Amino acid sequence: MRLKPHPRYHPRQSGRRSLRSAAPLTAIGDRTFGSLRRHRNFRLFFAGSSVSFVGTWIQQIASYWLILQLTDSAVAVGALALVQTLPITALSLVGGAIADRVNLKRMVIACESVLCVQAALLCVLAATGQVEVWQLYALGLVRGSPSRSTHPHATRSSSRPSAATTSRTPSH
Repeated sequence: MRLKPHPRYHPRQSGRRSLRSAAPLTAIGDRTFGSLRRHRNFRLFFAGSSVSFVGTWIQQIASYWLILQLTDSAVAVGALALVQTLPITALSLVGGAIADRVNLKRMVIACESVLCVQAALLCVLAATGQVEVWQLYALGLVRGSPSRSTHPHATRSSSRPSAATTSRTPSH
C-alpha cells in the first residue's frame, strides 16, 4: 500500500532533494499534535496535565524513598503503595458518578488544589525533619483519594473534547 504524500511537500522544480519522504511522518504529527497548535485551551490542559503527572511521579518516588530511609523496610514501602492505591480501587465508581454530575473544570481545579496542598505539607514536613511514618501513610491516603477517585481517567478523557472543537476531534 502506497501512502499519498502530504500536499505541502511536493517535488521542487529546482532539482533539489524533495521532502516527500517526510510526508507520512508530517501527516501523523499533524493528526496527533495538531490540536496543540490550534487550540489554546487544549494547550493549557495538556501543559497542566503534563506538569501534574511529572510532579505526581516525583512525589511518589520521593515518598517511597523517604519511608525506606525512615524504616529501612521494604514492607513499609509496599504498605505505602497499598495505602495510595486503596482509594483508587474503592472510590473509582463513585468518582465517575460524581464526574458525570459536576462541572469538570471546577472538579479538576479542586482535585489538583488538594494534591498541591498535600504535596506542600509533605515538603514542609520532610524539610523540617518532623515527618513520621504515620504521616506518610495519612498523606498517601489523601493523595490517592482526589487523584483517581473524584478525578478518574474518564474525567480527563471527557474534558479533552471541550478543549478542542468537535470538528477537530478524531471521534467526530
